[in-house]
Amino acid sequence: MTIVVTTDEDLRRIIREETRELREALLALRGERAEQPPPLLTVDAVASRCSVTTTTVRSWIHSGNLPARRAGRRYLVHHVDLDAFLASSNQEPELDPKKHLTILMNRLHKSESK
Repeated sequence: MTIVVTTDEDLRRIIREETRELREALLALRGERAEQPPPLLTVDAVASRCSVTTTTVRSWIHSGNLPARRAGRRYLVHHVDLDAFLASSNQEPELDPKKHLTILMNRLHKSESK
C-alpha cells in the first residue's frame, strides 16, 4: 500500500484515522467497546476537551465558527461539529507528525508482542 502525503495536515489526518482504528481494534481484541463521545457537549465539556476557557468556546460559537444549538440558556455542541471544527482549524495541539507516527508505531509493536 502506498500513501502519498503532501502536507503535515495530511499526515496528521492519517495519524488520527490510524490511531482511532488501532484503538478500536485493540479494544475489540480485549472484548471491550470504544467509548463513544456524548452526542451533545456543553460549553464546559468543549472547553475541557480543547484545553481552553469557556469564554473562548463562547466566542467560537458567537463568531459562527463552531456550530451550536441553544437549549434554554445553554449552548450545546454536537461532537461531530466539534471534530470538524478542530480538523479545520489549528485548535488541536501542535504535534510533530513524524514523532507522533514513531510513537504510534512503537505502541503497535509493543501491543503485538504481548
